[in-house]
Amino acid sequence: MEDIQSWITQYQNGIYAFAATVFVFYILRAFVIGRLVVLSKRTRNKFDDVIIDVIKSLNIAFALTIAFLIGWHYAGMTFEGVAAIKILIILIITHQLTRASRVIFEHIISNIKGGKKGASAIHTLRKIVKIILWLGGGVMIMATLGYNVSSIVAGLGVGGIAIALALQNILSDLFSSFSIYFDKPFAVGDYIITGDQEGEVEKIGLKTTRIRSLRGEEIIVSNRELTNGIIQNFGTLKRRRVLDNLTLTYETSNKKLNKLPEALQKIIDNVQDASFDRIHFKSFGSSALEFELVYYIESNDYLDFVRIQHEVNMDMKTWFEKQKINFAYPTQTVYHQKA
Repeated sequence: MEDIQSWITQYQNGIYAFAATVFVFYILRAFVIGRLVVLSKRTRNKFDDVIIDVIKSLNIAFALTIAFLIGWHYAGMTFEGVAAIKILIILIITHQLTRASRVIFEHIISNIKGGKKGASAIHTLRKIVKIILWLGGGVMIMATLGYNVSSIVAGLGVGGIAIALALQNILSDLFSSFSIYFDKPFAVGDYIITGDQEGEVEKIGLKTTRIRSLRGEEIIVSNRELTNGIIQNFGTLKRRRVLDNLTLTYETSNKKLNKLPEALQKIIDNVQDASFDRIHFKSFGSSALEFELVYYIESNDYLDFVRIQHEVNMDMKTWFEKQKINFAYPTQTVYHQKA
């Protein structure tokens, strides 16, 4: 009789624990989350939003599974001989973990600058995590069914090494795409030069990056080559520096040469988005007086750069013509002396 009473008491404890867990889950969903949402709106931290969304992703099946496990524990029962229940529990928990990981990655993607265009590496990482979680769940199910998990894991390790060797180049490009995402050497829309290729980045994929050249054709470059090579990124430029070498004839008078600094500064500063820096008489060349002119174009756009440079050059040429100052070109004067 005492054994029966003890058995009933154990089951009652399990039922109470099960009911209490379900009740706590209901309170958490109905009241606590609502309060947390209000509090999270008052903070700038995104971490609390992630926690709330992860809690929201908990479904009723997961809650009942946790409640069942707690009740089963307080009832003093074991899972021996009930493999089907263990497998069902593993599947439910694994499914919930994948739901929670999806929520976390969605938050990461939503905070990426440039939207989903720059999030291909994160999408791939999310799929890899999902596969790992289900593989882990599958291994636990195999262990529940009585298979030797150690040999399975060892087999997976050997198979993984063989696959990794076979897909070495693909995996290298994949990890290079992760490197590009996290290190951010360039982004979609940046104008870059790598090796003998240059153009605007249109898409950063898992294996390749697509660049649109100035001539219009699409250039496809391996991510591995980009991360291993030197990249000139013009997308981060705030302004562009222009250096011109002006070669004037030796016949140009000092009076005209002295007008150069003030006149050219005025010409350049009158062009929108152009700012004068300096001009100096650099050297006496073999056939010309050489001046070095430096100014800046306050734009990182290449088309703006060439347009403004064209406007400055035309204005300078007009001024030189009015002043009757000639540009020199390679010449050689031969003096012939009669005996």
